[in-house]
Amino acid sequence: MGITKGEIQNILRRYTTEELYEIQMFGVRKVMRKHTSFHRLQFLLKKIGMEVNDNHPKFIVVLYDEHDNYQQIKESFDRQTYPHKILKGIHDTTDEEQEMEYVTIFSDTYLYEEFHLEDMINGFKYTDVRFVTKDIKVTNHEIIPVKEHQFVETYSDSSLTMFALNHCSLSEWIRQFHEESHSFDKGYAIDGLEIQTVMKQINRRHHPKFSVIVPIYNNGDHLYGKCFLSLRRSSMFHEMEIILIDDGSTDSYTCKIVERLARKYSNIQTFFYPTGGSGSASRPPVIRELNLRLHHLLLSWIRIMKQ
Repeated sequence: MGITKGEIQNILRRYTTEELYEIQMFGVRKVMRKHTSFHRLQFLLKKIGMEVNDNHPKFIVVLYDEHDNYQQIKESFDRQTYPHKILKGIHDTTDEEQEMEYVTIFSDTYLYEEFHLEDMINGFKYTDVRFVTKDIKVTNHEIIPVKEHQFVETYSDSSLTMFALNHCSLSEWIRQFHEESHSFDKGYAIDGLEIQTVMKQINRRHHPKFSVIVPIYNNGDHLYGKCFLSLRRSSMFHEMEIILIDDGSTDSYTCKIVERLARKYSNIQTFFYPTGGSGSASRPPVIRELNLRLHHLLLSWIRIMKQ
């Protein structure tokens, strides 16, 4: 932990600009998810015995073109942390989906990361708009934001835009979409995070000097916000191999965070055990994995972290 101004500056310099932005948005996202003034008031009213009608969940229908790569789109859809969603072909909607409150499109042009839908729907929580979009351009397979956190009148890519259906039905929206007759003129552009080009791949060639084993169990936010970031700001981060061992988490959110970290960092490996563990470093699965590393790795040092 940094104590002086100089120490804090040295710590911050170890992160990339994108990593710092992701860390900031991680905190903002957590507030929007369960720490707004609405959540606090509901908590207080319940404590004094008043009945409170919780805000009903907002349901999203995610559409895709049947000519796109379905498997890739399904992987992006399943990766999303936002729970209240369904995936439908754009020509395959039924009356059941007509009650959905938001609609967006997934394209095989992009890899949609875990918080894409959550960030999009959060944009409606602090604005009065008809659509929320990500205004970006792609240069050499890199995402370059054009406008961020600005009110806009148009959107450039429907597969990076979410629309509110409070002014029309889903079938009417689809008809307008095919006719290119949308009249949405009041929107908001959020940040360009949580999307990647499918062509982008991580170089897995890595020659670590030591291994760090991290037992995990139902603690996704703590894994990223505390444990991993403490390793990331280490001066030896690029010399370590990080082995994330999930001891049977029953929380799908935690598993998504583990997979996310492994996808973003070349020095992370993951192991998932069947549901029903505890995350303790003394658990038999963790000990078995440690023994495996001792027998098969040429590394000189292994460190077990307890979260």
